[in-house]
Amino acid sequence: MKIISVLISIVTLATGIANAQNLLLNGDFNLQNVVISSSGGENYGAAPDNWTVWTYSPGNDGPWANRQQDNTYSYDGSFYMGLGNFGGSGDASGVYQTVSATAGLTYDLTVESGAQNWWWPDGNMTLFFLDASSDILSQKALDVTTGITGFGQGLPWQSYNLSATAPAGTTQVKVEFAANYNTSTGGGGTVFFDNADLTVVPEPSTLAVLAVGSLAVFGWRRSFRRS
Repeated sequence: MKIISVLISIVTLATGIANAQNLLLNGDFNLQNVVISSSGGENYGAAPDNWTVWTYSPGNDGPWANRQQDNTYSYDGSFYMGLGNFGGSGDASGVYQTVSATAGLTYDLTVESGAQNWWWPDGNMTLFFLDASSDILSQKALDVTTGITGFGQGLPWQSYNLSATAPAGTTQVKVEFAANYNTSTGGGGTVFFDNADLTVVPEPSTLAVLAVGSLAVFGWRRSFRRS
């Protein structure tokens, strides 16, 4: 029984180690302290290191993708991403990072997100699996603003999780957080993101190998002690 208990502990520890490695760089958006402007107690910085920001506005209505820090909306007092728009048709903004990936592995994305209690924000988190030419093979998205049911409600910070398996031909995975024009309500607003974490889910076969290897080690140790 002692061997089994120790074996379970080793496998649990190995699983924890495998899950602990964040594949994203600067997932908390804190790096890059170049302040562009300061207004109303908010510090707006350049794009965070290792991330790319984008905005799109057919009517030039001015969507935004800000790395910002303030005392009103910050999750933990540090920098975070504020993505949003004024409700112009087609307006959108986002921030993304692309890292190496392997076909057949399952990737797990978590992030803290909230929404400003102004208008009717619409935001999502997406995993894009890409081939060597950066063409999209598959994608999976999660709406982080489904809890909003009326204008001016907003959402408190909370954790969101999204998992997907990389299809054949995958060499990269692109993580993107975005805010879009709300086609259902015609509203806009700001969606917040912080503490992004991307990990690989261990395969059952990997855990089985760990278990067998651990048993072999214990068997060897018992034999060694007897001799």
